[in-house]
Amino acid sequence: MHVVYEMNHELQGFNTLLAGSVHVRQNMLENLNSIDDTVAVTQFAECKTYDHFRQVDVKRMMALAKDFPGVILVFATLRKELTANEKNLLRPLANRGRKYWKAERPYNPVLILTGTELFADFRPEYSWKDGTPAHTAMAQKMRGHMSLLELCHATQQLYLDTKPWHEWLRERWDLKRAKMAAQKAAVPSIGSPAV
Repeated sequence: MHVVYEMNHELQGFNTLLAGSVHVRQNMLENLNSIDDTVAVTQFAECKTYDHFRQVDVKRMMALAKDFPGVILVFATLRKELTANEKNLLRPLANRGRKYWKAERPYNPVLILTGTELFADFRPEYSWKDGTPAHTAMAQKMRGHMSLLELCHATQQLYLDTKPWHEWLRERWDLKRAKMAAQKAAVPSIGSPAV
């Protein structure tokens, strides 16, 4: 099933995302309607029941990301985990979307929702408590209030095996600084003797 879905404001109507195939508990994502509790965010979603995400799905979402900076890209499946191939397809899109955009926000955050989150009776961190060791560790880390952006980061770590966003971003900045320092060192200053 392919659904491109735009939603402004709350995720309360998220159960319509799967177009009647599954009715997701509406309270699952309560209070996760914004990046930082002040701004409503538009989301586009690619949904699968038990099928796998393919390159064409990623290309479609990439086109949306280019035209709509700041939107959240959602990949939802009823399966409990992604295949290695799906991770390899989605990770470059997620990393592209993790680039710093503005006001402590990534360019296009990617949210991965699996059956674990979609069939949950409560918020995601509660559904993770009895999951895999990685899910349990994430549930411990995400106690209390979790914003939509934090959920994006958490699901990327869980399902795409990425590093936390701020750590990933810091590594990119450190590489840029090292590259600039190397370039500066390679350029002789004015008045210095040529070797």
